[in-house]
Order: sequence, then structure tokens, then C-alpha cells
Amino acid sequence: MKLTTDKSHRPIFHTIFITDPNAELETDMVVPGEGERKVIDDIRARLQAIANGADFNTNYYYLVRKYLCNNEKVTVNVEQDSAKKATDFYSYCMGLTFGGEIVVDEAQLTISPSSTCATLVNIKQHSAKTVKK
Repeated sequence: MKLTTDKSHRPIFHTIFITDPNAELETDMVVPGEGERKVIDDIRARLQAIANGADFNTNYYYLVRKYLCNNEKVTVNVEQDSAKKATDFYSYCMGLTFGGEIVVDEAQLTISPSSTCATLVNIKQHSAKTVKK
């Protein structure tokens, strides 16, 4: 198909695929925000696995490769029980292994412009330990 406008003298070419509307196709509907939710859930689940004592290397390196472009020094801002601190990703994950009964509530990435690499990880978590008075 050739498209033109009265503002541009150069044509734009676009390929359109026409399919049989009666053909049975398996199509997946895309729900807005669903892709982002899957990423957040994936990160949260892997971090929670580390906190629960699952294999550290498998979960840690999965996250580093998939979301951090192999940069273990990405900054992590952690909010836990109203306290906030900043650390690097490796130190944060190591802390999860020794933190004891940590529940990861939320995980959010800040992605570098024109890249797929995270430059910041924001975590909200709480201690599952109940303090009796």
C-alpha cells in the first residue's frame, strides 16, 4: 500500500497482511499493563525465592541477566517497615538470604532510555516476624 499526505511529498509504503476472517486463529488479547505486571511479578517471585532459601545463583543470575544487563551494581532502594535504605543489587540479594522471614511486596524497575536495562530497582518489603509485646 502506498500512502501520501498533502504535507509530505514522499510516499510511505506499508505492507498489510489480509487474512481470512473466518479462519480460526489463536490470538492473544493484549491487556494494557499486563506485560509490565508480568515483569514485576517475575522479579518479585525470584527475589522472594531467594528470601525463602531457594537456590541463590539460579535466581540471582536470572535477574541480573534478564533485567540488569549483567550489572550487579545497579542501585536498589529498599523500603521495609517504614525504613528506607539504598544498596547495590548484589548486596541486597545477599541480605535477603540472611535477612530472615522477609516478604517482598513490590518490585519496580526504572529502565534506561533507549535501552532495556534497569538503572534502578525499587523494592517494598516487610518482615514476616511478628513482634509480641
